[in-house]
Amino acid sequence: MGTIKSAGYGCFLQHKQFIKIFWFLTCFLVALLVRIYTIDVTPYGIHADEAGMGYDAWCLQKYHVDRWLNSFPVYLTNFGGGGRAPYMHICVPHLLKFLEKVTGILRC
Repeated sequence: MGTIKSAGYGCFLQHKQFIKIFWFLTCFLVALLVRIYTIDVTPYGIHADEAGMGYDAWCLQKYHVDRWLNSFPVYLTNFGGGGRAPYMHICVPHLLKFLEKVTGILRC
């Protein structure tokens, strides 16, 4: 006997894929429009905590200590608050790759 094929299953998968793409593009366009709409009130430069995390990443990459001379810290202290140490340790290998671009941006 022959096999029975479901004619609607392939159509369902295409419809499901279309829904995912539609919502992704919708969210992306809304985020883009909000960003463009508020571009004149967005603060320039970087904040102190971002600069501190960048400096900690550089210190970890170069000297294997953070700015407080803790070797491979589990918890980073950043302007009275805590930092995200796993994120920092992930960023360290990529720092050399993008260091020239970042310093060029920060000097502007």
